[in-house]
Amino acid sequence: MRTTTVRLAARRPAAIGLFLAACAVGTGGSGAGLSAAQDPQERPHAETEGEKGLPRYEGEYGLFVQVLESQLVVRWITAKTGPGHLSVKVDGEPTSQHETPSGVSHRVAFPLPEAAAVVLEYGGPVGSPDRHTTTIYLETAASIQEPVHTGVDSLYVVGDTHGRFDTVVQLLGNAGLIDADRRWIGGTKHLVFLGDLFDRGDDVTRLLWFLYGLEREAADAGGRVHVMLGNHELMVMSYVTDYVSQKEQLLAFKLGVEHYAQVFDPQTSVLGRWLAGKSALMRIDEVLLAHGGVSEDYFGYSLTEYQDSLTAFIHEEHFPHLGDEEYWAGLPPEKLISQGEWERRYGFFWGPRSVFWYRDYADRSFMGTLLEKMLDKFDAEVHVIGHTPIGRIQERYEGMLIAVDLERSGSEMLLLLRSGDGRRGRYVLGLTGPPVPLESSAGVDIR
Repeated sequence: MRTTTVRLAARRPAAIGLFLAACAVGTGGSGAGLSAAQDPQERPHAETEGEKGLPRYEGEYGLFVQVLESQLVVRWITAKTGPGHLSVKVDGEPTSQHETPSGVSHRVAFPLPEAAAVVLEYGGPVGSPDRHTTTIYLETAASIQEPVHTGVDSLYVVGDTHGRFDTVVQLLGNAGLIDADRRWIGGTKHLVFLGDLFDRGDDVTRLLWFLYGLEREAADAGGRVHVMLGNHELMVMSYVTDYVSQKEQLLAFKLGVEHYAQVFDPQTSVLGRWLAGKSALMRIDEVLLAHGGVSEDYFGYSLTEYQDSLTAFIHEEHFPHLGDEEYWAGLPPEKLISQGEWERRYGFFWGPRSVFWYRDYADRSFMGTLLEKMLDKFDAEVHVIGHTPIGRIQERYEGMLIAVDLERSGSEMLLLLRSGDGRRGRYVLGLTGPPVPLESSAGVDIR
């Protein structure tokens, strides 16, 4: 292990990382040409601005919840300096009340309830407008995502969103999946986010908490919200924060934690534990979904085998440190893994042919034969991918591939709608207006 070449970006000291300017776009993610500070999409929108135009951190914009042994630790940020207040409810009944000293950042730790869910009411003093409610689900095993789903008539797919909370809300609202209060009204429909919710945008944390709650609302209605993993989720959970916006970087400083990545730690953070149960490769009926794409290296896996490997690897204590040379050099011999075990894990997450990083289907024009072979292997008819940015959602290889990662992240979504004869119409939904058919779907009757 100690002689292995490490290819990930080295960790920056926390004090420097907190004040990074937005980083230039590299080859590892989507988006083009501008830094986060320069891109007009990255500027705080009206909803994300607080007093005097400052970015908002209150409520779910800055909530951080950890499970530490037998305690639940809750950190939050208030809009103004003052005392904080946290109320805890289980099964609709208040179980404890907590006051914090005057400040902007607040922290409370209390014994972990023996319950499936805990409702947190937090913010400033009771009665103030700065009060917020978030339900925390403690059944981590229930959040492991199934890789195969069948019998889905209406399938919506969103590519890389990169922390653009208000854009996502507008998109889902126009699709009729959420109401004006951002509650799920999509019934039994399925909604997929193809990874890369992290980085670049200003409201990653708020977006994740929104989807965390929406997932449960959809399931209760008989539908599904599937959050899949992309390369930027791996990067942040592995302390590679080169693409994190300045506003999100400062979140760690305001919360009083050493590093932004701790907010999403897969072992202790509620959001990190939730993400650690997600898929990176999924089939919904005849549609195979992945962030980057499925290279030939993974033809030997079944969907269940791939999910089992992903879940096992991402829950290992070594996962965030696979590319950290100092970490491996400091481990005692009994904790080291073999070179072969390390290479398998490193390639699985960080290799250019991994499901998270593969680009050949999107970047090359001669991959049709391999794509057809791959679809046959996974019993699918179409492969939907993100990761590689394009101007508009489009089909390639005679409709066998649909690319949905957009240069203007989150501005369109794909709708695959089953028609009366069993075929699927293919449509694009934007931030406003009705669905527009993709070329191969012209003439398909969806009534």
